[in-house]
Amino acid sequence: MAKINADSYILVVGCGAIPVTPIILSDKTKIKIIAIDNDPKAVVLASRFVEKHHLQEKIEIACFDGVKYQAEDFDVIFVSYGVERKEELMKYLSENISNNSKIVCRVSRDFDNKKQNFYYLSNFFKIEDIIRTYSFGPMDSYLLTKKKIDD
Repeated sequence: MAKINADSYILVVGCGAIPVTPIILSDKTKIKIIAIDNDPKAVVLASRFVEKHHLQEKIEIACFDGVKYQAEDFDVIFVSYGVERKEELMKYLSENISNNSKIVCRVSRDFDNKKQNFYYLSNFFKIEDIIRTYSFGPMDSYLLTKKKIDD
């Protein structure tokens, strides 16, 4: 979806206690992934998980709030579905990413498969694509790019 390549610099916001997204990304791309979470307990558990599975060379876990993390150098930023204050984060990212950055924002749907209220994404970004999956319940992944003046 985000066309990640060997030179991509990737950030995962909201890695949680078991950093599934960083693990999958590092395995599929063979590049180092930076993963942050603002919950210190989740970061400790995620760090232990990474160490236990000898993934320290592939995944860096850190305790940071996404709305304060320096984002402009990343080519692709994944925003996990469980991130709190998502609208605040998305506004921050829209103002602090480069023009070429891509964001994959995951949002869950309710079990009636109705779209939840994520209209604000189009206020901050150009929506390039949406993919729906059902692996962990109904979920949409939005591919977002920075809005240009003429968008």
